[in-house]
Amino acid sequence: MKIEDFGRAISTIDLQRQGFAWKQKMSIPGSTDIEFTRGSGGRLVQVRTAVYPREPLGLSEDETQGIKSRASQIGYEPWLAQITLKTIGSAAKPIIWAEVE
Repeated sequence: MKIEDFGRAISTIDLQRQGFAWKQKMSIPGSTDIEFTRGSGGRLVQVRTAVYPREPLGLSEDETQGIKSRASQIGYEPWLAQITLKTIGSAAKPIIWAEVE
């Protein structure tokens, strides 16, 4: 597994604990977004992962516009999850969740 796969798995577990259901990995070529639903709404989440002491990157302006556009197309809210691993599969600190605006 890649570091990004661990980040996606950790973010999926966290959102499921919040009552979201995993829907699918976005199928747009080159996209690493994950879809989650809760009730009639949903989140399109871009996950960024790094291994401590490094910090996960944020989104560039183009990436911000891209996730906002993809989320809008399916009626979801765009979100960013930033995850820092202390070891493979174990988070060093809480996930940083941010709605992309």
